[in-house]
Amino acid sequence: MYHPPKQSAPAQVARPYFRPRILLVDDDPNNLYLLAKILAPFGQVEQTTNGHTAFAMFKAALASNHRFHLLFLDIMMPELNGRDLFRMIKDHESFWLDSNEAPTTIVMASGIKDQGVIKEFLREGSEFYMTKPFRVEQIKKIMAALGLEAQLPNLEV
Repeated sequence: MYHPPKQSAPAQVARPYFRPRILLVDDDPNNLYLLAKILAPFGQVEQTTNGHTAFAMFKAALASNHRFHLLFLDIMMPELNGRDLFRMIKDHESFWLDSNEAPTTIVMASGIKDQGVIKEFLREGSEFYMTKPFRVEQIKKIMAALGLEAQLPNLEV
């Protein structure tokens, strides 16, 4: 006599393959190189050394409906610093995004280790704060928190 297999719980549907757009903003080309090398396996990485250029790229991406999903912003930059750029992005995004759309994940990066500064950015909407010099382990933790840890290559930096 044939006995069909017991019904098991439905399999979890895997999230479709997702390659986020990542924008790196740092006035130090060496930092950009390192971050780009580490983050390239996660998605499409674009970079700039200038806050004004970064804001133009961000606005164009939103307007074209091909937005950035993750930003790494250096705080201490000439002309337009990361703090002001962060606020400009948050303000601009509030006008463009629908209420059901998640805001862009922003990682602030700096050599500043002052807890007051860190708490200020977290309070204002930065999801992560990363201290310099960058460590692969820091980036692994951030990407793991975003659910992307399995894609990180084993890098020795």
